This record gives sequence, structure tokens and C-alpha cells, in this order.
Amino acid sequence: NLTVVDGREMDEGDDERAVYLIAIDDDGRCCSSVRIRPVDDFSYLIDHMPEWVDGDHRVLKEDPTVWEMARWINQSPRRKEASIGILIGSIEYMLGKGVSQCISCPDEDKAKHAKKRGWRLRRLGSPRRYPEGGVAVATSLQVSSVELARLRKKYECHHPVLLEIPPDAPWASLPLTVIDAAFRQVAPTTPPSTEL
Repeated sequence: NLTVVDGREMDEGDDERAVYLIAIDDDGRCCSSVRIRPVDDFSYLIDHMPEWVDGDHRVLKEDPTVWEMARWINQSPRRKEASIGILIGSIEYMLGKGVSQCISCPDEDKAKHAKKRGWRLRRLGSPRRYPEGGVAVATSLQVSSVELARLRKKYECHHPVLLEIPPDAPWASLPLTVIDAAFRQVAPTTPPSTEL
């Protein structure tokens, strides 16, 4: 259900409340990205596919500590590192916003792959076939300092990976490679940084 606006694919969740996390490679190119946002006013899963969630889906929508992850893309030749950066960066960001869980509806094979990479996804319902022919499953990811510590230990990532770039910062227009290099000097052992 994407529409094209000024050459960009968008849905109802691409609004002022959406946050886009971007992992960049060593050349400053986007290699992975994801959109996260609160679900209280819009959730693709809850608003368009409520039957995919067992039980009362409204409980999720009414909880201000629930966000949704959607529009994930990973084109990195170093897929594992980019996935780790997005996962840890997402949890870092959402912890700062008081989020307790993040729901999503990935293809079943991507959910299995994410679990192999260390994502502790909890199924919210049974896998279902969607009209385009694939199979997806509604999931929830716990967002907590305990989970963040577990992932940092697992991947030997002892420093933050999230670098938030406020649009009005005087350095925001610098090339991403320059910003990322400065960030890596402060946190040199991190996987590819995840940026907003």
C-alpha cells in the first residue's frame, strides 16, 4: 500500500512521528535502514492486519510504550554487521523514548534469520500468507536495558552505536563519512554506526 510522493515511496506511517535509522558503510552510503514510530496513532500491523495478532490488538495500540518497526531494508555486503548496528541502535533510541516493546511483521524467513542473529522475537500470532504470496508473522521485540546489555555482550559492542543527527545542528550538512569518522574516534569498536 505504498504511494509515490515526490519520487519517494510512502505509507501512512511516514509522517512527522516516524524515525528513520540508517546504517552507513565505510564510504558513507546507506547500507541498511528501518523506520520506527509509536503505534498509538498509526500502526501498519494493528490498523491494517489486526487479525494477525492473537488476542486483543487494541491493548498494544493503547500502550504508549509500544512502537512499531517497519520498512526494513538491508543491502549491505556485510549484512550481519549492518543488522547488529540497526538492532542495537534501535534499542538505544527507543530506550531513550521509554519504549518497552517494538512490534513488526517481517517475512517468516527474515524473522528466523533475525533470531539466528540474536534478535529475541516473540510471536504475536501464527504465520500467515499475505496477498503478494509470501508468509509473514507478527512479532514483538523487547526493549530494555537488560536486552541491550545482552546484545552488547554477545557482539562485543561496548559503546553506543546510535548517532543522532539533529537537522538543525551546524554539522548536520557535513558528509556522513566525516560525521561517522568523528563518531568512530569516540567509539572505535562499534559496528557500522546507525544514524537518524
